[in-house]
Amino acid sequence: MREVVLHLVLAAALGAGSVFASRTNRRVELLTVLVLLATFLPPVAATSTFPEQSPSFAMLRIEAGFLFVQVPLVLLVLAIHAPAAWRFRRALAVVSLAVFALVGIDAFLYEPHALVIRREVVHSPRIETPLRIVVLSDVQTDAPGAYERRVMREAAALHPDLLLLPGDYIQLPEGPEYQSAATELGALFDTIRSPLGTHAVRGNVEHADYVADVFGKTGVHAYDRTTRVALGSIDLVALSFADSFDPRLTIPSSGRFQVVFGHGPDFMLGDVRADLLIAGHTHGGQVQIPFFGPPMTLTTVPRRWAAGGHRESPRGRHLDISRGIGMERDSAPRFRFFCRPEIVVIDLRP
Repeated sequence: MREVVLHLVLAAALGAGSVFASRTNRRVELLTVLVLLATFLPPVAATSTFPEQSPSFAMLRIEAGFLFVQVPLVLLVLAIHAPAAWRFRRALAVVSLAVFALVGIDAFLYEPHALVIRREVVHSPRIETPLRIVVLSDVQTDAPGAYERRVMREAAALHPDLLLLPGDYIQLPEGPEYQSAATELGALFDTIRSPLGTHAVRGNVEHADYVADVFGKTGVHAYDRTTRVALGSIDLVALSFADSFDPRLTIPSSGRFQVVFGHGPDFMLGDVRADLLIAGHTHGGQVQIPFFGPPMTLTTVPRRWAAGGHRESPRGRHLDISRGIGMERDSAPRFRFFCRPEIVVIDLRP
């Protein structure tokens, strides 16, 4: 409610100011006000608008609201009320308004649910028969619904031999709503059958009893501690939350094809002697700037890694970081831009 009031007050003030600026040729002053608001509004208003949430995500949300609500409003007013002599400026305002509208539609309405399937192939002499791994990372929902059911259907249709869940399942405070969402999401995961099972680790948003809350009534193998499991011809190491964020982590070779997966990708910087390393957490940044990548990654791995994708390291290890299925919730802006959600399919072949 506080966020709505903030934007209503800003909309009224900036709308009136834009009309005044268009009639009195005060465009420089109007531009100065917009720049100042974009600079100082988020840090000033974040704690009062979202007092119990992450300040950094709250600032991003206020900034996103300003860019996609207030700025388009100013452009619309200028396009309508600007003097006839401002023909070029009016045309520029209309074009800018169209750009903001298209970006907003893509980021808030289209990309968050524009699911893609990324396929990778890993060859190894340690693999005797082909094996398919499907990765569903960072589902991170607060209300499992049609989108999550679609994700599970598409994952099941890929016929995985092994399903890996690298954390972040339900982002809600503990209570009845959380319990209901956790039970529902766990049931959805349980609809996917895989011969080597479904294996899950802890992410950032999990509560203390996430294993029982989400997976207690399912056949999913969920871990809170770093655990090694022999699965047919491969070894799987499921990392604890802390170990996944340890850039100095050491894991010895098992002598067989070894897969290590965790929530955070930082462990990939350590001495992890495995053939395939899998992580999530970054969401690919959720927003990627062309030719730069994600402005925010919340990890110590290089930005190009955190952007998501598959690569082979100089040591011959295959590294895969998923862009995830869902989005950051709570006070964070719920959008994706140049960073579509993904199901990851990794085919291991002899």
